[in-house]
Amino acid sequence: MLHRDKAVLLLIASAIIFAHPAIGGKRKRCTDEDKKNVLTHCHDYASRHGTTISPHRNSHCCMAVREVPGNEVRSIVNLLTDAEKGQHDVPRILTFGSVCGDGPKYPPDQVRNYLCQ
Repeated sequence: MLHRDKAVLLLIASAIIFAHPAIGGKRKRCTDEDKKNVLTHCHDYASRHGTTISPHRNSHCCMAVREVPGNEVRSIVNLLTDAEKGQHDVPRILTFGSVCGDGPKYPPDQVRNYLCQ
């Protein structure tokens, strides 16, 4: 193999490796603001004493979860303090990523207003 071919392969491999968010570090990280937003909008669903019903995909809770980079609710759990872990049901929070999934980015009341016009 020629040196030029090796250089091209090395360039392609580097581009692939560093384009990957987990390796290249280009992916936005979950912040305390994301955590606060999820805990505020999902309080009834995430609280240890809250409802056992899962949030609806069009709920404000799910919209807050979808705002978390990559729907990585595990990063929200990693940011919880010990006091917050005592107040919230961590296994239930971890289900929000799969329950909420991808969906509309607008609140349910906007959908209702749009349909009722």
